[in-house]
Amino acid sequence: SLLRPVQHLELLDDYDRLRPLRDEVRGLYQSLETLHREEKELTASVQARRERGEFLQYQLEEIERCQPRPGEDEELENERLVLAHIEDLFEGLKAVYGALFEDEHSIIEGLSAVSGRLEKLSRIDVGLKKNHSESADLIYRLEELAAELRSRLQALQPDPDHLTEVVERLEELARLKRKHGGSLEAVRERQQEIAAELETLTTGDQRLEEIEDEITEKEQLLGTLCQRLSDSRKSAAGNLSREVKKQLKSLGMPGTGFSVDIRQQKDEQGWARTSQGRYHCDASGMDQVQFLISPNPGEGFRPLSKIASGGEISRIMLAMKSILADADRVPLLVFDEIDVGIGGPVAEAVGRALRSLGRTHQVLCITHLHQIACLAQEHYLVSKEQREGRTETIIRQLGSREKENEIARMMGGKEITPITLKHAREMIRQQDRPEARS
Repeated sequence: SLLRPVQHLELLDDYDRLRPLRDEVRGLYQSLETLHREEKELTASVQARRERGEFLQYQLEEIERCQPRPGEDEELENERLVLAHIEDLFEGLKAVYGALFEDEHSIIEGLSAVSGRLEKLSRIDVGLKKNHSESADLIYRLEELAAELRSRLQALQPDPDHLTEVVERLEELARLKRKHGGSLEAVRERQQEIAAELETLTTGDQRLEEIEDEITEKEQLLGTLCQRLSDSRKSAAGNLSREVKKQLKSLGMPGTGFSVDIRQQKDEQGWARTSQGRYHCDASGMDQVQFLISPNPGEGFRPLSKIASGGEISRIMLAMKSILADADRVPLLVFDEIDVGIGGPVAEAVGRALRSLGRTHQVLCITHLHQIACLAQEHYLVSKEQREGRTETIIRQLGSREKENEIARMMGGKEITPITLKHAREMIRQQDRPEARS
């Protein structure tokens, strides 16, 4: 975990117990995720509606520019026929008018003679008065017809330009009818439908504006929380650095410098809005945290994973775990030969740190130093044996006597002397005293 920078943020937050504030950041961030997802979906929907609205608006304007009237196409078609055959129509009407009124022996003239004869006869036969009246009425109606035909004849004038206008207007109406149902009645119905649909297409815009306002508000709140969290981390980083350096000094690394690097990344699209601008952030806040180490005085700080050896990493981890003992959530810690390159008082200090850490965690430590081994509560001896031509690794828990012998062997070598055995007993006894345990 110490070699993964992503874990450094977790360790720093555990150290200063920043989980409650971080949980607030995470909850707000997740709420923003939901809003941004809804905004994206609604934006796509609104865009589709806007495109639909633009299309409908174009259709509506096309209909409104044309302004078709009911029955207009039929009227224009009749007018087109008249204009297209005006000469034939003129000649035909002229002939009809002449036959009714102007020609010699015209119909009205002949009918007038018939009516005059019936008038004379009705003086003899009263029953013919009705027939005379009907003939007079018929003459009157024919004269009206002739007058109407004369008016139409006088109005008939060839007009190629007007014919062109009529044809173009018919073509315009025909295009509308093809697009919207095949008749002018259908076109007018479609005009009303388009206007009604356009009114409904504006509702999504209002919801999108509400979401955008809510996002702005929550991004500002997230920026405030992230800034608070970042300030707390910076304060915690200074305290942690001092404690780690103090621990490392007691563990045989007196010249080792330790620092916590905290950085933020500005991002125009970032969700954390602060007075300094927008920053990239996630559910853990806007900070990027990394532990740095300077192995020797005068050397610059570099990432822990780049320069720390195995033994250094073990002791740095021991220092970190000792500091984070109460907050650490990892229940089992294994230290593999943490004693590499140390001895004497440093080894004893490492052993005491392990013993202290064992109060809150299960600690397993592989060691070759008696200063460390004598501080353990339980001991297991690892050895190899030849059995039936095979080498087997044996792990065996030691009793109190065996523990004393093994500590003595680690102190004096293969041969155990009374002096080394006495020294081993004394070391174990001192470590088991109440004041040593406390």
